[in-house]
Amino acid sequence: MEFNPRDIEEQLISERHNLLFKTNAAGELIGANEPAEADTEPAPAIYVCYAKGRFLLKHRAGAPESWINNLKEVLSRVDGTAEVPHAEIRALICKSALGHVDIAEIESGPAFYISQMPATTSGVFEINQWNREVLEPHFGYTHRHLDQLQPCIAKVIDDKAVAICRTVRRSSLGLEGGVDTTLEFRKRGFGAQTVAFWAARVWSGGLIPCYSTSWRNKASLALARKLGMIQYATDILVSL
Repeated sequence: MEFNPRDIEEQLISERHNLLFKTNAAGELIGANEPAEADTEPAPAIYVCYAKGRFLLKHRAGAPESWINNLKEVLSRVDGTAEVPHAEIRALICKSALGHVDIAEIESGPAFYISQMPATTSGVFEINQWNREVLEPHFGYTHRHLDQLQPCIAKVIDDKAVAICRTVRRSSLGLEGGVDTTLEFRKRGFGAQTVAFWAARVWSGGLIPCYSTSWRNKASLALARKLGMIQYATDILVSL
């Protein structure tokens, strides 16, 4: 599949909810788009994707209709010609809920895609059924569910994976990566190496490598800056 760089962000924005969530026939959220069915998390009550001055809203089946309508009305009045800080978006969502629902939590963070770049191969390997045993000492979950988390890339030292990037979300347009590094080997750049290798592997398969995190995760945000990831949207997840 070929992608026009000018259109890539628009495609990712329109498909963002499909990368993150499973939906029913009515387009309502029914669960997180987890690769392992047994580990599927419930969907948030409301998901808002903010990008390019506009809001795209999806909700869970059974979410209060009065609140949804009020939230749509509140967001429709936002000036679409200027970037809205994420703290202001959170405040608008809280305002929309007054008299309708009690919000338990609002989680937000940036969504990126990773441009094509050279990747180091020193000590970094693609993991498959023939070498998956390197995962077992530190990454048991990935070892057990490797088939559903492909592609999976690992930094290997002394025959043990010490950092990995594996696929944690997938859609017809792109894959989203998740990175983990063992405590002993953090702050050495190993996580960034695995993500860069993983992204190259995803591009070679004709899909777009994506990455997302929370505004509170400073280490993850630093990794995104280090690799020059391109932010195309902000995710806002609201739980009741």
